[in-house]
Amino acid sequence: MDGALIGFAGCVPEIICPAREVFANPDKHTLKEAQDWSDRIYHISQAIYGGGQPSGEAHARLKEALKQRGIFSSALMRKPVLPLNDEEKAWVALGLERSQLPEVDMTQFED
Repeated sequence: MDGALIGFAGCVPEIICPAREVFANPDKHTLKEAQDWSDRIYHISQAIYGGGQPSGEAHARLKEALKQRGIFSSALMRKPVLPLNDEEKAWVALGLERSQLPEVDMTQFED
């Protein structure tokens, strides 16, 4: 793969899609369910965006999350975005862990 345009929901669809269902249908779900999904989303969103707006660095953290999950084979970014340092990679790993996001087995998609 030469490159990819990614977004937050595409990085963690298994928590975004069910959360959307809960938030879109409050009459069918409890406030506790909504809070639980929100809590899971919070950790990885903070690891990626850190409270700021999307930027090249956030895209690098998205790619790092996809690499750590086994979805991308590389988190390499094109210039002028610099590679993440070890501390930033650890922050992404912690966000994935706290959001209970496992590694993805991509072998099912191999030829």
